[in-house]
Amino acid sequence: MDIRVDEVNRHFDHSDPDLALTMRSQFAAMRKGCPVLHSDVHDGFWVISRYRDVVAALRDDRLFSSADGISIPPRYGHGRRSLPGIPTESDDPAHKDYRRALWPFLTPGAVTPYEPLVRDTVTSAINDFIEVGRADVMEQLATPVPAQVIGQFFGFNADEGRQLCEWFHTTLSSIDIEKSKGAARQIFAFCQASLDDARRHPSDNVSSALVAYEMDGRLLTNDECLGLLYTSIGGALDTTVSAIGHTVDLLWRFPEQRQRLIEHPELSSSAVEEVLRMEAPAIGVGRTVTRKCEMGGATLEPHDRVLLLLDSANYDDEVFKDPAAFIVDRPNNRHASFGGGVHKCEGLHLARLELRVVIEELVRRIPNYEIVSTPTYTTTGHTHMPGNIHITFEPGPRL
Repeated sequence: MDIRVDEVNRHFDHSDPDLALTMRSQFAAMRKGCPVLHSDVHDGFWVISRYRDVVAALRDDRLFSSADGISIPPRYGHGRRSLPGIPTESDDPAHKDYRRALWPFLTPGAVTPYEPLVRDTVTSAINDFIEVGRADVMEQLATPVPAQVIGQFFGFNADEGRQLCEWFHTTLSSIDIEKSKGAARQIFAFCQASLDDARRHPSDNVSSALVAYEMDGRLLTNDECLGLLYTSIGGALDTTVSAIGHTVDLLWRFPEQRQRLIEHPELSSSAVEEVLRMEAPAIGVGRTVTRKCEMGGATLEPHDRVLLLLDSANYDDEVFKDPAAFIVDRPNNRHASFGGGVHKCEGLHLARLELRVVIEELVRRIPNYEIVSTPTYTTTGHTHMPGNIHITFEPGPRL
């Protein structure tokens, strides 16, 4: 459905629950008719939709700052005061120093040894339903896999990982502000307990690394540790749940591409990038303008808020040929889903590993599944999350 840009101008609201119905049409209208438009909701902000503008803003962290928050409207802390998400809501040089605290756990070399754990986790999840011949993918695969992987990655057990996943999903998807804040308070209480335990009983986990990390000759404050732990866990959970759900949906909607993966599983890494291009884990990220500038024919002033539409950038036909098509070996797939510049997602190697293993196990064990009802989507302003995805398939053996 084609939409005129004047239908979305002035009152565009990315947090509108109904946006999922027309999101891609609205973004296409913006890119064509007004790639930098101003919305008067949420106290006013600019919406940037074209790939070249989005990428330019992501790379220029001095002009487009993250320090005032990356959410529009802003999401506040855990009830007692605002607590920024570190390192995502900080700028260099502090941002670079904060990232160093987590980097030893997230390098390609550090992540690679987790592949057996990820594969065992995916295998176990599929085992739980493969003999039945049907499953709710979101409940039985997309949620438990990241919950268990991240739980062990951070030194928690599987039940704690699943509980964190539920809490983070509530903070991102609930339209009930008090319910969202309540879930955030529970997350922070859990993280605080983990940090307290790390101070009493140091080990080789992330929490212990944070409480022992020195920056500018000092230990991090408790709030800095909380912000780092909260952000790193949250960034690895809900977005990966969403990506796994989208993976199942895309492989079903494009059966010829699924067949290519069945015949050529070595294309799975490339397929991961195409899943991420077509369904960015975050619809967009916020920034704050630091000085007067021009972009897309518009004049932006200091302190203006802007929303960089990552999802829209990934569908820009000036960059991606036939962007609505799912092509598992798309060449030069320079999608914007992991952000860019100094704020590029630090956990991208772990996310790619999880998605690659899911694709490999899906096409190997239940290659010809069918989705029995059209999935619904929830758009929250941050994520574009699939609802229940019910599949049927020929039953197979446990492994």
